[in-house]
Amino acid sequence: MPLAAERIAELLHEEVGLGLALELPWRAGALDLLTLLRWSEVPSALVSTSRRGLAELVARATPAGTLRALVSADDVRRLAPHPEAYLVAADALGVDPARCLVVEDSASGVAAALAAGTLVFAVDPTLDLPQRLSAHPRLVRVDGLVPVVELLSSLLARG
Repeated sequence: MPLAAERIAELLHEEVGLGLALELPWRAGALDLLTLLRWSEVPSALVSTSRRGLAELVARATPAGTLRALVSADDVRRLAPHPEAYLVAADALGVDPARCLVVEDSASGVAAALAAGTLVFAVDPTLDLPQRLSAHPRLVRVDGLVPVVELLSSLLARG
Protein backbone atom coordinates (compact mmCIF):
# COMPACT_ATOMS: atom_id res chain seq x y z
CA MET A 1 0.00 0.00 0.00
CA PRO A 2 1.56 3.32 -1.08
CA LEU A 3 2.11 6.01 1.53
CA ALA A 4 0.42 9.39 1.28
CA ALA A 5 2.73 12.33 0.51
CA GLU A 6 2.03 13.85 3.94
CA ARG A 7 3.09 10.63 5.70
CA ILE A 8 6.27 10.42 3.60
CA ALA A 9 7.14 14.01 4.56
CA GLU A 10 6.46 13.20 8.22
CA LEU A 11 8.74 10.15 8.12
CA LEU A 12 11.53 12.12 6.41
CA HIS A 13 11.16 14.88 8.99
CA GLU A 14 11.49 12.36 11.82
CA GLU A 15 14.54 10.69 10.23
CA VAL A 16 16.34 14.00 9.64
CA GLY A 17 15.52 15.03 13.21
CA LEU A 18 17.07 11.85 14.58
CA GLY A 19 20.22 12.46 12.54
CA LEU A 20 20.50 16.08 13.66
CA ALA A 21 19.99 15.09 17.27
CA LEU A 22 23.04 12.83 17.01
CA GLU A 23 25.33 15.24 15.17
CA LEU A 24 24.82 18.49 13.32
CA PRO A 25 27.05 18.70 10.23
CA TRP A 26 28.56 22.20 10.37
CA ARG A 27 29.66 23.92 7.19
CA ALA A 28 33.23 25.28 7.27
CA GLY A 29 33.20 28.67 8.98
CA ALA A 30 29.70 28.30 10.48
CA LEU A 31 30.75 28.05 14.12
CA ASP A 32 33.27 30.88 13.64
CA LEU A 33 30.52 33.06 12.19
CA LEU A 34 28.11 32.28 15.03
CA THR A 35 30.81 32.93 17.62
CA LEU A 36 31.74 36.24 15.98
CA LEU A 37 28.11 37.35 15.97
CA ARG A 38 27.66 36.33 19.59
CA TRP A 39 30.76 38.07 20.92
CA SER A 40 30.08 41.16 18.80
CA GLU A 41 26.53 41.26 20.20
CA VAL A 42 25.02 41.34 16.71
CA PRO A 43 21.36 40.32 16.98
CA SER A 44 20.93 37.09 15.04
CA ALA A 45 18.09 34.84 13.99
CA LEU A 46 17.71 31.45 12.39
CA VAL A 47 15.22 31.46 9.52
CA SER A 48 14.32 28.04 8.17
CA THR A 49 11.77 26.51 5.85
CA SER A 50 11.97 23.42 8.05
CA ARG A 51 9.34 22.65 10.62
CA ARG A 52 9.88 24.07 14.10
CA GLY A 53 11.16 20.82 15.61
CA LEU A 54 14.06 20.58 13.16
CA ALA A 55 14.85 24.29 13.40
CA GLU A 56 14.95 24.02 17.19
CA LEU A 57 17.45 21.14 16.97
CA VAL A 58 19.74 23.35 14.90
CA ALA A 59 19.20 26.34 17.20
CA ARG A 60 20.12 24.27 20.26
CA ALA A 61 23.40 23.29 18.61
CA THR A 62 24.50 26.92 18.18
CA PRO A 63 26.73 28.59 20.79
CA ALA A 64 24.65 29.70 23.78
CA GLY A 65 23.19 33.16 23.43
CA THR A 66 23.81 33.40 19.68
CA LEU A 67 20.24 33.41 18.41
CA ARG A 68 17.67 35.92 19.59
CA ALA A 69 14.93 34.69 17.26
CA LEU A 70 13.88 31.55 15.43
CA VAL A 71 11.47 31.56 12.50
CA SER A 72 10.41 28.22 11.05
CA ALA A 73 7.90 27.05 8.46
CA ASP A 74 5.40 26.71 11.29
CA ASP A 75 5.65 30.44 12.08
CA VAL A 76 4.63 31.83 8.68
CA ARG A 77 1.85 31.38 6.17
CA ARG A 78 4.02 31.68 3.07
CA LEU A 79 7.43 30.08 2.53
CA ALA A 80 10.35 31.23 0.40
CA PRO A 81 10.58 32.72 -2.10
CA HIS A 82 8.02 34.87 -0.28
CA PRO A 83 9.80 37.30 2.12
CA GLU A 84 7.48 36.71 5.10
CA ALA A 85 9.93 34.65 7.18
CA TYR A 86 12.70 37.25 6.86
CA LEU A 87 10.30 40.07 7.66
CA VAL A 88 9.10 38.19 10.75
CA ALA A 89 12.71 37.60 11.84
CA ALA A 90 13.69 41.26 11.38
CA ASP A 91 10.64 42.31 13.37
CA ALA A 92 11.48 39.84 16.15
CA LEU A 93 14.99 41.29 16.32
CA GLY A 94 13.67 44.86 16.23
CA VAL A 95 15.78 45.63 13.15
CA ASP A 96 14.84 47.25 9.85
CA PRO A 97 15.19 44.55 7.15
CA ALA A 98 17.34 46.97 5.13
CA ARG A 99 19.91 46.78 7.95
CA CYS A 100 19.91 42.97 8.00
CA LEU A 101 22.49 40.66 6.47
CA VAL A 102 21.19 37.26 5.42
CA VAL A 103 23.45 34.29 4.72
CA GLU A 104 21.70 31.95 2.26
CA ASP A 105 22.48 28.79 0.34
CA SER A 106 19.28 28.27 -1.65
CA ALA A 107 17.80 30.11 -4.63
CA SER A 108 14.38 30.43 -2.99
CA GLY A 109 16.00 31.73 0.21
CA VAL A 110 18.02 34.30 -1.73
CA ALA A 111 14.84 35.43 -3.50
CA ALA A 112 12.97 35.70 -0.19
CA ALA A 113 15.73 37.65 1.54
CA LEU A 114 16.13 40.07 -1.37
CA ALA A 115 12.35 40.57 -1.52
CA ALA A 116 12.45 41.43 2.19
CA GLY A 117 14.99 44.16 1.41
CA THR A 118 18.01 42.63 3.14
CA LEU A 119 21.62 42.39 2.02
CA VAL A 120 22.26 38.77 1.04
CA PHE A 121 25.42 36.69 1.00
CA ALA A 122 24.82 33.68 -1.26
CA VAL A 123 27.35 31.19 0.12
CA ASP A 124 27.08 28.45 -2.47
CA PRO A 125 29.13 29.31 -5.56
CA THR A 126 27.29 26.68 -7.60
CA LEU A 127 23.89 28.16 -6.76
CA ASP A 128 21.92 28.64 -9.96
CA LEU A 129 20.13 31.97 -9.66
CA PRO A 130 17.90 33.63 -12.25
CA GLN A 131 19.49 36.68 -13.90
CA ARG A 132 17.17 39.08 -12.05
CA LEU A 133 18.61 37.82 -8.75
CA SER A 134 22.22 37.39 -9.88
CA ALA A 135 22.42 41.04 -10.88
CA HIS A 136 20.67 42.35 -7.75
CA PRO A 137 22.67 45.16 -6.09
CA ARG A 138 22.04 43.74 -2.59
CA LEU A 139 23.42 40.29 -3.45
CA VAL A 140 27.01 39.26 -2.77
CA ARG A 141 28.13 35.82 -3.95
CA VAL A 142 30.84 34.23 -1.82
CA ASP A 143 32.60 30.91 -1.84
CA GLY A 144 31.40 29.63 1.55
CA LEU A 145 31.16 31.04 5.05
CA VAL A 146 34.87 31.68 5.68
CA PRO A 147 34.88 34.82 3.47
CA VAL A 148 31.76 36.03 5.32
CA VAL A 149 33.57 35.66 8.66
CA GLU A 150 36.60 37.51 7.30
CA LEU A 151 34.54 40.39 5.91
CA LEU A 152 32.37 40.76 9.01
CA SER A 153 35.44 40.58 11.29
CA SER A 154 36.99 43.41 9.31
CA LEU A 155 33.83 45.52 9.37
CA LEU A 156 33.22 44.96 13.10
CA ALA A 157 36.86 45.82 13.89
CA ARG A 158 36.31 49.21 12.23
CA GLY A 159 33.31 49.82 14.45
